[in-house]
Amino acid sequence: MGFLDSLFGGDKGPTPKRIADQVTLLQARHGEPARRYGAMEKLLEWDTPESIEALFLRYTSTAEKETSDEEEKAWLADKLVALGPAKVVPALGKYLRRNEKVGWAIRILQRLVDEEKAAQVLCKVLDDLDIHFDRHPQRKVEILHALMERASDPAVSKAAEPFLEDTDDTVRIAVGELLARSGNEEQLNALVDAFVNSGDRPRVQVELIKHMAEQGVSVKGRKAEVEPDLPEGYYLTREGVVKRLGQ
Repeated sequence: MGFLDSLFGGDKGPTPKRIADQVTLLQARHGEPARRYGAMEKLLEWDTPESIEALFLRYTSTAEKETSDEEEKAWLADKLVALGPAKVVPALGKYLRRNEKVGWAIRILQRLVDEEKAAQVLCKVLDDLDIHFDRHPQRKVEILHALMERASDPAVSKAAEPFLEDTDDTVRIAVGELLARSGNEEQLNALVDAFVNSGDRPRVQVELIKHMAEQGVSVKGRKAEVEPDLPEGYYLTREGVVKRLGQ
């Protein structure tokens, strides 16, 4: 900073308070879009790890006008992608661990890096999330859905497997779909275990067996454990393959 900047009150940089002030503006639900754009531009101008982390907080709020809200979020996504993965991915990972609304962040990640690297980042986030208590279970569901195309990757199915014991049914169901697609024997056995042990969660059992039938999963030597709990409309072939009547 030059002498004239300090003398006449030039930009002194992003102190925590100044960043917080800009976050207040960019999260404002009401008011002119120009104020939110101005806040985002200031944070981009500062270009520090802290200001980049703060930018992601735009995705936690919704502007009053839906059209403007989507345009602003898309504009910011383009700006973040332009900054490149080295600057943005660390901030994005922190955001994913701390916030419920992760759809935009996942899409930005998928634009910044290739599919394999994106899966690695998402698996690392899963590793850091609690399977027993989470105020934001939908976050885990969205991350698991984003990993579906990589289900056959052993690292992905292994990262997802612990959430078969999640306290939230929708998370268990999403894991069930991913593991059914995986084809990885160890994780498929865990999926069968989850079905057998979910007698107190009939909705989970129905969804798990549906995904197993869709992927032609075989329960092999465990027919005696699975058959008593099969929901109506499903059966096991002689080889133990899960089938739906009429399939």
